[in-house]
Amino acid sequence: MKRYEEDPADEETSTTTTTRRFEGLDARFGSDPEEIYVELRMGSPAYIHVREGDYLQEGDAFHREQIGMESPTLETWEVVDITPEITVGRDIDTGEGVTWPREEVEKGLAIGRYSTNLTDFEWVSVYQVGRWGDYDPEGEGSGTRYTGRPYVSVVAYGDNGLKYGRRYRFVDPGSNEIYLWKADEPRGGFSEEVAERLDRRVREALKAEGYAVTERRATEA
Repeated sequence: MKRYEEDPADEETSTTTTTRRFEGLDARFGSDPEEIYVELRMGSPAYIHVREGDYLQEGDAFHREQIGMESPTLETWEVVDITPEITVGRDIDTGEGVTWPREEVEKGLAIGRYSTNLTDFEWVSVYQVGRWGDYDPEGEGSGTRYTGRPYVSVVAYGDNGLKYGRRYRFVDPGSNEIYLWKADEPRGGFSEEVAERLDRRVREALKAEGYAVTERRATEA
């Protein structure tokens, strides 16, 4: 699986990470004093990235997307300051300020006590499923080998800790032209800004792998 970063860090700007264990799970935490960065699962691209201006909310990201940011039972704060020691938030309803120890917020994000809003996709993976040489129009598979119509799978990892998949079909056998076939979306859809960013990131990743996205469809279903 290949990964892509929007702004790959160079040696002068990259930050180090430290590993800590919470409730039996290991997570990595970035060292940038003005941002909170959590790699949720060792060996996985899943991550959470919180900056000033982002939102911090009670509850994990998956359930937040299912019930929505407007849930009256979950408090939400705008992050107004992040330092090496503390994180400062402002309640979006009352305007009241709250200050947490930075490590408390990091731990809360790692174990799902807190979540943040989706703004970016820093990692995207691209891989092809199936080969035209194995394609069997009469079936989807034979044993452990996939023999259905080949397609390209894309997984974009959001900075809220969740991942969003897309599948693309080939216009013609042997062609590098592909078109969108299926796509994951959160309940209520993406905001216009986030949708545009996701589309751009996915197209960049596909182009880097030699695929060309088109509106043209295949001649067969």
